[in-house]
Amino acid sequence: MVQAKGPAIGRSHTRFAAGHWFEGAPATCYCPDMTSDTIRELLDRDPFEPFRIVTSAGESFVVRDPHTVALMKSEVFIARPKSDRRALIPLLRVVTVETLDNGRTRRRRGA
Repeated sequence: MVQAKGPAIGRSHTRFAAGHWFEGAPATCYCPDMTSDTIRELLDRDPFEPFRIVTSAGESFVVRDPHTVALMKSEVFIARPKSDRRALIPLLRVVTVETLDNGRTRRRRGA
């Protein structure tokens, strides 16, 4: 699990540890309903904001189009446009969900 003290991490994205932040306390427990609710909320935003799903194995999946995602009861399916690549991620394996700044992670020059 990810230990975190608040929702804002840097300026470029918002991070949801273990599904959601808990008011006034680090997010240390996992709730799959909260994770699916978070992903559903991000998919339904208008205008859509790209986001990243990170798994407990360290894999990262960027969602740039809400139409490429199918949220199921216990898994999330992500299709890659213009290819045959896809991912089926169990919600139990989702560690964080991060919104991205304009769909890209900011990189500092010289770093």
